[in-house]
Amino acid sequence: MKKVLETLQALYRDSPSPALAADREMNILWANPAAVSRYPVLSLPGGLLLLFSEAQLSEVSSAEGAHTIELAGITRIGFCFAPLEGEGYLATIGSLTDDPRDAGGRPADFLAATITNQLNTPLSNIFTSLFAMARLPETEPGGRLSELIEQMNRSSYQMLRFSMDFNSYLQDTLGNRPFCPEMLDLGALLTQLGGAARMLTQTIGIPMELNLPEEPVYIRADERRLSCALLHMISNSCRFTREGNRIEILLEKGENQARLSISDRGLGIPREVLDRVCEPFFSHDPDGMPYAGSGLGLAVARHVISQHGGSFAITSREGEGTTVAVGLPLLSPGRLLLKSPEPVLDLLRDRFSLVHIILSDSCGVPKL
Repeated sequence: MKKVLETLQALYRDSPSPALAADREMNILWANPAAVSRYPVLSLPGGLLLLFSEAQLSEVSSAEGAHTIELAGITRIGFCFAPLEGEGYLATIGSLTDDPRDAGGRPADFLAATITNQLNTPLSNIFTSLFAMARLPETEPGGRLSELIEQMNRSSYQMLRFSMDFNSYLQDTLGNRPFCPEMLDLGALLTQLGGAARMLTQTIGIPMELNLPEEPVYIRADERRLSCALLHMISNSCRFTREGNRIEILLEKGENQARLSISDRGLGIPREVLDRVCEPFFSHDPDGMPYAGSGLGLAVARHVISQHGGSFAITSREGEGTTVAVGLPLLSPGRLLLKSPEPVLDLLRDRFSLVHIILSDSCGVPKL
């Protein structure tokens, strides 16, 4: 059950869609912030017993497959319980109304939460099943079953990456994604993200060089959002590669601005599409394959940088490579609390960290 909980926490921790995990006795093992925010009682192990009658919970326990029950006393709010490998339940919470406006929010808000929930709920079950299948006695390394499991694992990460990017784009478009800036050292953040990403890019034959100043480069930023933006830039440097490709990350401290560039020696971007690469849902493949990607990575990255009051520019020469240049306002340390990034190895151990999810399309996915 520990592995299952780790998977659910990684998938739903930052989701706007309320979700929780419960054991067979309906004791709550974990609930995400969205669920606790909506119903604070869910922070208690016996919170479900305070919301539902014993008869309702018994109905869930005796049902086969996913089962939805309506919360007593609250109009059209349903809890959908999906069994978790015989060990408990994943419960997602949503409005059952036919009109999204009745849920207390705008239709587009409801759309964002619904899409994320409808993707992440089956994905959590798929990942849980894959973990179990990979450990079956008949799953021989290198065998056909092992190969099929790996294909499903890669496809699941592709869906997870799209779910995260689409939700970020939609929330930004609506202007209601939480923005939580803190003081941090950009050099330390790049050491963490770049160090973890470098270990992954090396597995596909792309070396990465980090040129960072020894002195701190203080900025005020939302660490998760900025990390997503930086990793999307690195991912793009890996995707359309060629022999001799290498990535260089350069950070310089100016008078009022931190200057960051991420350069590669990949295929480069044709001049006729360069102006469109940050356009939402636009994707370009050198071989002409349509819908080569979601077209959201650079769109989200540019929005994040502009939200931090920074500048974002791309230069590229076809056949030579691409450089993304970013400028971010510097911050005087003062007496603000400095946010310290997680250790590099912690990012790599967490198979659902931002590094693994965002780089999954270019550097592969973690082994099961």
